[in-house]
Amino acid sequence: MKRNFFRSFRTFFPSLSRRRKSSQLNAVDVVESRCMLSGLSLSVTPSTISENNGSAEVTVSRTSTVGDLQIQLSSSDETEALVPQTVTIPAGSTSVTFSVDAVDDVLLDGVQTVQISAVATGALQIDTSYGVSGFGSVPGPLSRDAAVLPNGQVIVTFSSGADFGVSRLNVDGTVDLTFGVNGVAIVDVSGESDVPEAVVVQSDGKIVIAGTGYNGPQFDFVMARLNSNGTLDSTFGSGGKVLVDMGPGSYNEIWDLALQGDGKILAGGNLSNNGTNLTVTRYNSDGSIDTSFGVMGTAEINTSRGSDRGHGIVVQSDGRIVLTGGTFGGNDSSTVTLVRLTTTGSIDTGFGVGGIVQTNLPGWYEQGSEIALQPDGRLLVIGRVSDPNVFPPQYHPVVLRYQVNGSLDTTFGATAPGYTIVQHQSDNFSLLGIGLLSDGRVLSSGSNGGTPMLNVFSPSGGLLQTISLSGSQAVQVAVSDSDDVFVVAGNSLSRSGVSKLTTAELSGSASLSVTDYEVIDLAMAEFADEGGQLTATVSRSNSDNFGPITVQISYSHSSELAGPEFVVIPAGQSSVSFSVNVQQDFDLDGDVITNITTTSDGYVSGFAQTTVSDSGRIRIDILPNDDSNRIEARTKEIAAGIYSAANFDATRIDVSTIRLSDGSTEVPVAVQRKRGYRTAMDDLNNDGRLDLIVWFDITGLNRSTGARTLTLSGVFGEISFWGNDEVEFFKQRGGR
Repeated sequence: MKRNFFRSFRTFFPSLSRRRKSSQLNAVDVVESRCMLSGLSLSVTPSTISENNGSAEVTVSRTSTVGDLQIQLSSSDETEALVPQTVTIPAGSTSVTFSVDAVDDVLLDGVQTVQISAVATGALQIDTSYGVSGFGSVPGPLSRDAAVLPNGQVIVTFSSGADFGVSRLNVDGTVDLTFGVNGVAIVDVSGESDVPEAVVVQSDGKIVIAGTGYNGPQFDFVMARLNSNGTLDSTFGSGGKVLVDMGPGSYNEIWDLALQGDGKILAGGNLSNNGTNLTVTRYNSDGSIDTSFGVMGTAEINTSRGSDRGHGIVVQSDGRIVLTGGTFGGNDSSTVTLVRLTTTGSIDTGFGVGGIVQTNLPGWYEQGSEIALQPDGRLLVIGRVSDPNVFPPQYHPVVLRYQVNGSLDTTFGATAPGYTIVQHQSDNFSLLGIGLLSDGRVLSSGSNGGTPMLNVFSPSGGLLQTISLSGSQAVQVAVSDSDDVFVVAGNSLSRSGVSKLTTAELSGSASLSVTDYEVIDLAMAEFADEGGQLTATVSRSNSDNFGPITVQISYSHSSELAGPEFVVIPAGQSSVSFSVNVQQDFDLDGDVITNITTTSDGYVSGFAQTTVSDSGRIRIDILPNDDSNRIEARTKEIAAGIYSAANFDATRIDVSTIRLSDGSTEVPVAVQRKRGYRTAMDDLNNDGRLDLIVWFDITGLNRSTGARTLTLSGVFGEISFWGNDEVEFFKQRGGR
């Protein structure tokens, strides 16, 4: 008759002497349901930048300080503003600042609003759409292990009385009734009490379940393989079942499975035929023992320290095999243990010391419960450790990371280099399952005083979350390719199954305005003389030159420069040239700096500057108020008007410096006897300024008939001036 036999989870320590509690481990304190939520917030300074090399500082903040948080950044319009691809808020900080740079898009598109977005992987949260409030129940008690299929369905093993029980859950958490018989496959391997400890799914979809069969005083290795529909695979073992009598030991147990690339199956656990030792057994793909491995198919390792138990197994990329577990040698002498084997099952002496790594943590009793292989080859181990000098033992979860060669990875850990110990509210924590997310976070499942729990650690070992789950005792954790997390909760006759968790997305955004910086440029000579002409060229800086644009031209001194008020850059052209006249202003205003500004809707104004050199020319009028300017050749004396201007008061000229020249001879201002120079003042042109009238005795000039240019010159202060006028000398008929 079968015995309904069930063994406690991965506990192997014998009775211990009672001791008074005196101290606790140095561990990371935990508040239950701790997490790294919630969203991200962004602030931008300044909120508006220009395409002309403009930049802004963006600060992205979170509410937590736990762990490094890598953030993916994006710009809604990379033709306007660029952001880095990623930034990281370091552990211990709530924010990080980065720069956003404007882009000159060479388009006339006005002010553009750009959304700067930040997205990060947030906390795991229960997927309440799965099953009932996030829990998918299986039609049997005592769930043990799970494997996620590529289509998102989950294979769950459980103890069905004294037999293997297997169910398949749909993606919504309901039982797949097409699997097995009404959703359940029951397998009796040994005819006694079979406990399914591990499950793996082959690439062909077949399901391998392994565990321990109780056969009176001893245990046997038991295994079964199912087809994808839940029926026994008759090509495996005997009718789909394999039972191996490993000897008389009472602790001959399989705890974990791993698949090799060639389809062979590795079973990790322990044997107790001659002491309790770590063991790995290899099976061929048909379920037969691979006798080329180890000794007749089994590699047995005695660490020479005490009682050894093997719990988790992985296969490295080169085919070498790593098994983790624990070694007990008495109070304060237990260790987390790893052993590495070659592909043939011999000890790999290049790992640790003689192929074995034993880590003694600062507690009394510690063990490794499960192992995972990171993509870079480093090894993650989860387990538990008890407070020193405390009885009954009070266990706390621990996660450790090892380098490929077996040395502790000192870049990992929040408690000490290489590991993190977590202090939970309960004093009895069982840690059994491990998982890895694609972003490097580490998952460990276990039970805190009977309550299923999931711990989430950062890639560097900092605790990010502790989540309470449904069921009674969490056993294992499985992760899908899309980072969905399934935690198996068992050891309950009323609530057995899988909790599903998904990763929440942290996000935030902020707006940034980017203004155009398309310029209407102007180019012309920097210097010009009065009375000349300049050529100016106006151009647009953008390449969007298929349409015409009208450019307005403004002159700061119209008395110095004069040109068109508008020009048009034709369609398909980027520039146009035009002429600017340099005015003769008849004023003694020195060199005048003159600005020309170009403007067009949507463009940044252009600007050019020209210095107009003063020629010293003033306005004069021979024979004021006589527009004919005809002089009878016998005339001895004529008047000349010298016009005042804004910067030239003709009435203040030193008259003694004034001369009138015909080009070869010059004469001074005429002198009246006893009255000095003959001068007068009048507003000759009605501009509100007094002008100077002077008379000259021209008998010394060339008065022959014909047109002639007379030039008047003098000094005003320290400035020499000149002016000319056209006259015509004639002889009156009958004159001599």
